[in-house]
Amino acid sequence: MEATGNQKNGTPKYGKIVSVRGSVVDVWFEKKIPSIYTLLHSGKDKQVAIEVLSQLDDHRVRGMCVEQMEPSLRYRLEK
Repeated sequence: MEATGNQKNGTPKYGKIVSVRGSVVDVWFEKKIPSIYTLLHSGKDKQVAIEVLSQLDDHRVRGMCVEQMEPSLRYRLEK
């Protein structure tokens, strides 16, 4: 599953969701990670919003889902 967020210049960043624990989500980015409080979107039609709350290292951020996750989406992310 992938997550996207926009850089300041409007170019989208693509990351890979690597962990889901309840409403806490870790996302891995190959290059520069998004800033804290950036809103990422994931899922079919980008209906899941994830707010970045911390930068774990040079490639991973941790965020919180700010919208209800569908049970089927959560199951697919945890597999």
